[in-house]
Amino acid sequence: GGRASTWEHALLLKVISIATMDAPNLWRDQYDIITYVRGTQLPDGSFDDKNTLPNQDGPSETKHAVMVTALYDLGRPKEGRQLADWVISQQDPDGSFDCPHDKDTIGDTAMAALGVLPIGNVTSGGDALKWLIGQQRPDGSWNAITGLDIVTSRILSTQWVMLAVHAGLTNYNLALDGSTITADAIWEGDPARVMGFTINLTVKNQGLVGVTGATVKIFDGPRENRLLANLSPIDVPALGDAFASLAFRSDTRGPHEVHVWVDYADGGEYRNRDNNASIQVNLNREPTGIIRTPLRDQLFGFGEPITFKAVDIVDLDNDVVTLTWTDDVTGFMSHEDNFSMVLTPGDHHVILTFEDGNGPSTRANVSFSVRQNIPPTVRISVPADGARYFDYQTVVFDASASSDAEGHHLTYTWVSDKAGVLGYGDKISQKLGPGVHVITVWVDDSWANVTKNVTIRILETFPPTVVIASPAHGQIYVTTTRVSFDANGTFDTDSDILEYFWTSNINGLLSERPQFLTKLSVGHHFITLSVDDGNYNVSKTIEIDVSDNRAPMAIISSPEHEASYYSLDLIELNASGSYDLEDPLTYFWVSSREGTLGNEPIITLNLARGEHTITLWVNDGHGHNISTSIEVTILNLGPTAGISSPEPGTVFTTAIPVQFMSATSFDPEGDKLTYEWFLRPSDGEWTQIGTTARLERTFKTPGHYDVKLVASDDKETDEITSTFQVKMSDEVDGGEDDLLSNPVFLGAIGLGIIIALVAVFFLLKARD
Repeated sequence: GGRASTWEHALLLKVISIATMDAPNLWRDQYDIITYVRGTQLPDGSFDDKNTLPNQDGPSETKHAVMVTALYDLGRPKEGRQLADWVISQQDPDGSFDCPHDKDTIGDTAMAALGVLPIGNVTSGGDALKWLIGQQRPDGSWNAITGLDIVTSRILSTQWVMLAVHAGLTNYNLALDGSTITADAIWEGDPARVMGFTINLTVKNQGLVGVTGATVKIFDGPRENRLLANLSPIDVPALGDAFASLAFRSDTRGPHEVHVWVDYADGGEYRNRDNNASIQVNLNREPTGIIRTPLRDQLFGFGEPITFKAVDIVDLDNDVVTLTWTDDVTGFMSHEDNFSMVLTPGDHHVILTFEDGNGPSTRANVSFSVRQNIPPTVRISVPADGARYFDYQTVVFDASASSDAEGHHLTYTWVSDKAGVLGYGDKISQKLGPGVHVITVWVDDSWANVTKNVTIRILETFPPTVVIASPAHGQIYVTTTRVSFDANGTFDTDSDILEYFWTSNINGLLSERPQFLTKLSVGHHFITLSVDDGNYNVSKTIEIDVSDNRAPMAIISSPEHEASYYSLDLIELNASGSYDLEDPLTYFWVSSREGTLGNEPIITLNLARGEHTITLWVNDGHGHNISTSIEVTILNLGPTAGISSPEPGTVFTTAIPVQFMSATSFDPEGDKLTYEWFLRPSDGEWTQIGTTARLERTFKTPGHYDVKLVASDDKETDEITSTFQVKMSDEVDGGEDDLLSNPVFLGAIGLGIIIALVAVFFLLKARD
């Protein structure tokens, strides 16, 4: 103790803990220092510095952190952890540690980092290092302690910082978490077997710099055995993880303890810890099997050979399996998988061991008993031997009068040679099929199984035969349709009175009559008809579907969509392709231009010129009114222009007017026509001369002329051209005869006669 401070003791303790690696005899000094130092630790984890110099205004120093790792190394982790926690609590927000005792912020921060970094606190330690690096002077050193020799103190500060930086940059803690190490079997061969394991592991770097050149090694057994099985280089990033997978193979089958180590260059780590783990693997798969006989708790009579049989013997490694049978009474029995032997009376427990010589064995066991016994006495009260029953009757089988002289509990099993096992118990009831049955009752007292037989005859009766005439299986209906249910064809050979029960899985009970009509709800119906004749109840089920009433389909077969016709064409509107799966249809035709056209599926008619939207409506009478439409165009029939006068080649004179008439023009649709007349000399241009159906013109100039008539019905036009000649009046020969041969003159005379006749007709009519 003396006048040395706790800080000085801490430094000495750190030095001795390092020196003990080469000088083990310093352990007593370690013990003395620890004993002294522990007594100075305060409840908050800090230490009383024991220094009473005037400039010391408090008992605790963050520089004491330098002995955190020494406390851990020397077996005092609790005190070391408490000291570390106190030191960390003194850290400033910028990462530094600034104890007011000696005004040495750089030294305080460096010492704190040296204490907390090696125990894995990279958060606080890393912040301290970051602050220290930011305080470095341009020449590479760190500031001196105030009040001391500048050069010497600056060297001392730099030394402390470099030690802290080294601790921060070291690979001091590559950690292995044994709980995360897994082993995946390596299957090889055909058939495949486990020939090794892939060892998967994750290495964590709790240091502030990445680790390169580390090596992951796996050993077969402890590392001291030096049975290196595999190794792999690994690089681990700072504060990060690295994954490695190594194959483990061994010539020795059976269980293996695989040890995993992470090695890295000496001197790089502060000290080794948490860098090894182990995992158990087994290169051998144990054989398995089961005991088929005898059965568990089976009872055997004395002297009865017992068959011992092992089955399902499997060794996935294809090893030779050795079987060993042992009995707790007899001892060793056999190595065979199937044998028989007689055992002494008593309870026996037999163990069968399966071994392949390469690892753990497996066992199967069975317990049973061998007894000497007086068999029970069997008595069958009913049925009597030779009794007769109808096949719809329930037969009572009663052996309750049976007894056992030793008072053992009896069990009963009833068997028919035709029907098989009928039941268990001293008294049972059962219906049997027609024919002769040999009834055997087995009475068992657990050691003996005694039988007795009776023979009975079952007379055959016949159940009704269910016949569903309608509805047919799979038929589809709609909710608006009444479904016909008909089972009148159902019959019973025994002429029994039949009862009927119709049910639906959706609508429940439908009727108790053989024939009826009803509507059903929407859905997939399981229709069941149950027919009962008093002895038998026979059912038959069919399936039908009921859907909502389906809408009809409106189909226009003709005319085609966007077809074109003329107004005089007879157009067939054909809806005969329309259909409804349930109901008859009514029809209704409508034109967008002419309104209602008709109500038959096929109608023939003329349509007015223009664009028509023809709509067909079909109605099924159950709320569905469906339509479809097409577009039809009715084209215009244009007029035909005709010039009745002048006729081509006619010769006229300048003295007589020329009649221009369009009497032969017509419009096939009876449309009112308008006219335009054009005239041109043979060497001239067309000139309009009139717009009426008839006009006349007197020519003064002789020559050859062309006349053109354009007729229009306001939609289309047609034109025709005629040629005639005009001569001077003195050039015309023949006098009166020529005049009579002039068609214009003759036409005028004819017209005058007609007018005179019409006048006479009306005059006579007036007189009457």
